[in-house]
Amino acid sequence: MDSSLPVVSLLPGGSDSSCTFVLSNEDHTLGNALRFVLMRDSRTSFCGYSMPHPSEAVVNLRLQTTGSATSVEVFKEGLESLAGMCDHMAQVLENCEEVGEVATHITAATQKSAGAGAKKGKRGSAEESDK
Repeated sequence: MDSSLPVVSLLPGGSDSSCTFVLSNEDHTLGNALRFVLMRDSRTSFCGYSMPHPSEAVVNLRLQTTGSATSVEVFKEGLESLAGMCDHMAQVLENCEEVGEVATHITAATQKSAGAGAKKGKRGSAEESDK
């Protein structure tokens, strides 16, 4: 088995709707990205991660679902969704012939994302926060 691949295990004491997954050979990069994707799932009621110690490449990811699906199912689907996002981003970068095109795609995606957040009322402008 390739030691560079992450190993996923479960901490004892979990239930169908609430588990702590241990991701070996990983850090904040995967932990935060996976937490973000899992929190966007309507079946997730809580998701957070921690690294027990900075010198250990281990991430503990706690996932609690609403009960409509098991935490293992939501976790697997979250991994697949994140992998799809990474594949899409790799394809966009491969299709860009110049650095300027990459910047254009990133700027457009950022503006689209910021616009969607503003429409939902989740983000206010700096001017609004000064009032």
